[in-house]
Amino acid sequence: MIKLIPIFFVLLTLHSCKSQQNISELENHFNKQQIDDLRKLTDFVITEVSQGKDFKSSLMNLDEEIANHGIEILLTRIDYQKQKEIIKSIDKSTYDEIWTKCLTQDFRRDIEYYVLCSNGPDFEYQKYLHELGKRIPYVKEYAEKLTASGDLGHDFNFWYYYLSPEGPVNHSDFNAQLIFAIHILTLYDQLNN
Repeated sequence: MIKLIPIFFVLLTLHSCKSQQNISELENHFNKQQIDDLRKLTDFVITEVSQGKDFKSSLMNLDEEIANHGIEILLTRIDYQKQKEIIKSIDKSTYDEIWTKCLTQDFRRDIEYYVLCSNGPDFEYQKYLHELGKRIPYVKEYAEKLTASGDLGHDFNFWYYYLSPEGPVNHSDFNAQLIFAIHILTLYDQLNN
């Protein structure tokens, strides 16, 4: 019994270190208040999209619906007024590290309007993605495409990664959930303006 106690503490320490590393990249780029804001955004999106179910199971169940009806079916789960409120509730410094407003033109209706778009590679969200991409290959691809296009709404293989059971995403990892949340909030804003 006494020999098992040191083994237990070693395992507990290793597990704690692994959990700590899970957001170490985030902590390298955001302060505590900003991380709290990012958690608030992520919790909002995961709750809205999952509708009380497990996040991964909810996305896997949506796969066929999205294939038949397009991504808009996923976005109908998010209340646009609530989204605007949650974005307004975060600190300006958090918002500025992720987003800016881009002027967009709808030629069919001959109007201009502003939508959320990614702030550039000199801002902390993209720096965080590039650092995280050093250990997670699909995030590296996502970060490179984001930097090249400047638009969080660009698709690359995003939907495959999140909706495919064979995809590389660990749906319980906060980093994966955060990337999903920021992507969805941005895309939803672009589609609703």
